[in-house]
Amino acid sequence: RGLLRGTIAKATIAGHATSRLLAKEAWLAPTALALPATDVLFRGSPSGIVCAKAPCPTVHIAKLNSTIAANIAEPSLAAVPATKQELAAAAWELNHRSLVLAGQPAGSSLAVSQVYRRILPAK
Repeated sequence: RGLLRGTIAKATIAGHATSRLLAKEAWLAPTALALPATDVLFRGSPSGIVCAKAPCPTVHIAKLNSTIAANIAEPSLAAVPATKQELAAAAWELNHRSLVLAGQPAGSSLAVSQVYRRILPAK
């Protein structure tokens, strides 16, 4: 249900050399879901493009751990297993900040199966 972004560092625990993850970001999905093996993870954010006619490439997607990126029309989140409130919050994040999207590229769009919203630390 969650994703972590960070770096792997060498560590010594009880005298044994090991590695540990130093998390820098955490992302949480609205529900636990086994993703299809063919799904790809993308970071989605506003593209900054404003159009007068649809379809408009208002969302920038960047494949995680890759240099592959594109601007696409806003993907549908209808297939994501979440409440209306969770989907509305995810859509807001996609249009104003960023969101991690799991899915399959479909032409000039993305078939989204899961979304992950960034968890911000408490102040």
